[in-house]
Amino acid sequence: MKNKDQLTKSIISSLKRDAPAVTIGWVGKENLTSAIEACLKDIEAKEALLKHDDEKKIRVYIIGRYRNRRSQEEYSDIRAKFPKFDIEYFTAHKSKGIEADYAIVFNLISGKYGFPCLIEDDPILSLVLAEKDSFPNAEERRLFYVAITRARKHVYLLSEESRPSSFVDELINEKKVKIAKYYSLSNKKANYEYDFGDGWEHEVLLENILPAVANTQYPKCIAGKRACPPEDCGGVGGYEDLLEIIANPTHEGAHGMVGGDGLCPQ
Repeated sequence: MKNKDQLTKSIISSLKRDAPAVTIGWVGKENLTSAIEACLKDIEAKEALLKHDDEKKIRVYIIGRYRNRRSQEEYSDIRAKFPKFDIEYFTAHKSKGIEADYAIVFNLISGKYGFPCLIEDDPILSLVLAEKDSFPNAEERRLFYVAITRARKHVYLLSEESRPSSFVDELINEKKVKIAKYYSLSNKKANYEYDFGDGWEHEVLLENILPAVANTQYPKCIAGKRACPPEDCGGVGGYEDLLEIIANPTHEGAHGMVGGDGLCPQ
């Protein structure tokens, strides 16, 4: 999943899980409804172990690359079978900035209408668009990142074993990638993109390579300046607006801006 010019991203969650937070399932196209129901049954089992409050519905997002082609009757049947769940469908684009307890991302297959989408833009349209990233499927990777980070607890990725998405293949093999692929004493700079939806871009400089210290968990932050911008605040422009609002409580946008509560930018 990594652009060759970007660093590995580590995410630290406030929710601690002993088991992996991602499940990849192989499913045939005709068995998709059954696969979704199997995921929901697995969620039921997980919530039973967590002793979930029965009065509070479990929020589940079903996420696809394209507009929903499945009938509302199918989703109505699924909802009827799992009344404790609040189940909604979103495209990956529409899911940006929202969050559920669990997410099921389907149609992770290869091909023209798969994920990544292989439909090329009209050559005339490309004349008015920004220059594309040279890394393969860069925009689709950002969109995929948005889809798989919508769940607080667990995400299910549904693919077809006969034609899996290249993203699924990379996820399976990504543990083989080491940071040495990006850094060396002769190559001390790398670009790091965080929160692909907003596009925070950083240039990270390697200062030195030191021996590992026994009984120390890595990566380890040893220094930093300024507070981290809140998630989904709208990129650089949105963060600048947020800082302006924080500095002026009477600002007209103070009540509409999300993400600034308790933030001290210094």
